[in-house]
Amino acid sequence: MRRDPIPTTDALLAIYRADDYFQLRGDAGIGYRDYVADAPVYRPYFRRKLAILRRYAAPPGALLEVGAGAGFALEAARDAGWDAHGLELSAAAVRWARQELGVDIAVGGLDDVEDEKRWDVVVAFQTIEHLPDVRDGLRRVWRALRPGGVTLLTTPDHASLNRRLLRGLWPSYRPEHLVYFDARSLRRLLEEEGFRVELIGPDDPLLVPLHRVVERVAHYYLRRRVEPPAMPWFRLPVPLGDMQAIARKI
Repeated sequence: MRRDPIPTTDALLAIYRADDYFQLRGDAGIGYRDYVADAPVYRPYFRRKLAILRRYAAPPGALLEVGAGAGFALEAARDAGWDAHGLELSAAAVRWARQELGVDIAVGGLDDVEDEKRWDVVVAFQTIEHLPDVRDGLRRVWRALRPGGVTLLTTPDHASLNRRLLRGLWPSYRPEHLVYFDARSLRRLLEEEGFRVELIGPDDPLLVPLHRVVERVAHYYLRRRVEPPAMPWFRLPVPLGDMQAIARKI
């Protein structure tokens, strides 16, 4: 599935380079309500992702994250022993990640990945659905990886139970999401672009405090803002209808 028409490059860059993409524009349906405030949700999630990755590629080694956001995955990769570097289109997110987390991150995207055969691992969490040309993006990842290198991807699963139940209310139907895959189409695409798929399936749910769940439901489905009492000790596993894939360069 793809969005039609695909926005222009300038229109897409304007979305991601806005200073409030990771904080305020969620009220308009674009961006995140407050990505930094959700650090207690994302940090354990990315630690779990790095633990899964270790089964297929273990540090030390060079790891590149494309679409690194506020740097929580880079922080987890660095702490796991990787020589981790990230690229992110939002200059505001890059500044925050450098100052608050001390991670190695620069402003840029897949078009800026020029170091061929440098990286042992390239990760892209919730990124490929933003690309106007996913094949070109995967070819850049393939060229950037060393022989036998691994890529870890997560992306919305268009065949997920969430999408089938929620239909047009599925939260992953966002203005900046351009393409959607199911496991079969993602596997086929990876294999056609020179990868051997070693893992593909549903992604882990996020463990979200109950008050955040209430806030999100009110925002997406009731179109209103609520202020439920904070109960950070009570967390719910929230599957978003995403999938993960790990593939090796061949």
